[in-house]
Amino acid sequence: MTAARRAGSRRRLLSALSLRGRLLAGSLLVLVVAVTLADLSAYVALRHHLLQRSEETLRSASARVSAIHPRSPVRMTPNQVRSLVPSGTFVVLLDADGRIVGAASADENVPHPDRLDVAGSLASAPSEDPEVRDVGGRRVMLLGIDVDAEVSVGGPDGGDVAVHRAVVGIDLTPTAEATRALLHIEVVMGVIILLSWTAVAWAVIGLGLRPLRTMAQAAREIAEGRRERMPGHDRGSETGALATALDEAFDARAAADRRTREFLADASHELRTPIAAIRAWAEISRHDALSTAEALDRIEADAERMGALVDRMLELTRIAASRPADPSPVDLAALATDVVGGLQALAPGRILLRTSGAVPTVGDPLQLHALLRNIVVNAVRHAGADATIDVRVEALDTRAEVVVQDDGPGMTEAEIARAFDRFWRADAARSRPGTGLGLAIAREIAHQHGGTIEMTRADAGGLEVRVVLPGAPL
Repeated sequence: MTAARRAGSRRRLLSALSLRGRLLAGSLLVLVVAVTLADLSAYVALRHHLLQRSEETLRSASARVSAIHPRSPVRMTPNQVRSLVPSGTFVVLLDADGRIVGAASADENVPHPDRLDVAGSLASAPSEDPEVRDVGGRRVMLLGIDVDAEVSVGGPDGGDVAVHRAVVGIDLTPTAEATRALLHIEVVMGVIILLSWTAVAWAVIGLGLRPLRTMAQAAREIAEGRRERMPGHDRGSETGALATALDEAFDARAAADRRTREFLADASHELRTPIAAIRAWAEISRHDALSTAEALDRIEADAERMGALVDRMLELTRIAASRPADPSPVDLAALATDVVGGLQALAPGRILLRTSGAVPTVGDPLQLHALLRNIVVNAVRHAGADATIDVRVEALDTRAEVVVQDDGPGMTEAEIARAFDRFWRADAARSRPGTGLGLAIAREIAHQHGGTIEMTRADAGGLEVRVVLPGAPL
């Protein structure tokens, strides 16, 4: 199996686990690594400490053995030789040929050194560092030293024996037993810790995930219409933040659904009138109450109005569902000059443009042109036949600003609050021309370009529409 397949299998296994299982597996993995490192550190530290103490004991014993007076015959019994080494150690005395001429150990549990094979480098030369080897089936630490003395240890002839070298050793069996006992304890305690952690973590994680299960059930109830909000949680906690975010998401979805229903209702209302008119003109023409040419003219006018409404609806939907198609550097002052020039025929001499130079921004030139045209046309149509429309375009720090102000009759605060709603017009009879979508389209274009648009009452009367867009370098 390749590495990619193994990685894919691990990902599938993890994805198959529940969140509770993944959290438990992750915490167990961390705990296993931590316990293993702690146990390994304790094992290595204890072994190093015991070996260091064994080496210190061995060197102390070697110092006592090497203190035998050189070149002075010393008569020593085996017990006196045994007294030279502390508990757990032994000494082997060698002649010039490397033969054992005397040996003793301080403890009965240490094998008699007469049967220990200490030949080799230790028998021929002293060693500066202790050597660990298996001797007689046991693990021992040995240190060879020069003695160069004559002792009486009951040789074959009962006389003095020349001792040229001694090997002092210490049995490492207690060290091995201690480290082995520690290893057993660590394994048992590690299993107990892991089992205890698994039980506690399973319960604690389940308790921590309980709010998520509660929110999941609440979300299903909200979807079924049996409740409106998520259950209350502490806003400072993660579950509280999630509940708040879900409430906001549900509110946004509800608002979007409400706007969709209102849009469909308004669109149906707007389309009903031209469709009903077309049917009425056709019925009248059928009964010869109106000439065919006149009936067709009126049918064509209503069809054009309905087509314009549908086109504006499609335009609004397209803008709301996409980002600017061709973002590029745009001079708002140049766009405003083109818009005002093209609308002078609607209000000759009443549209005034003021700009101090280039006002750069970045966006879709066609959409920004439509934004400016919509807000100026809205002012021309609804400010009154004698109103003056003042258009100001200027660059302010990092912003590009367009202000369209008229001195018409204005609107109430309640009407201003609804000015950007789709299909809404201030006159209840909706007798004025237009589709009621111009300002809604302008708002969508402003938002798509990272800007804002707002309408307020002007200080001198009338209305003021202010569009603020991000600026751009000249």
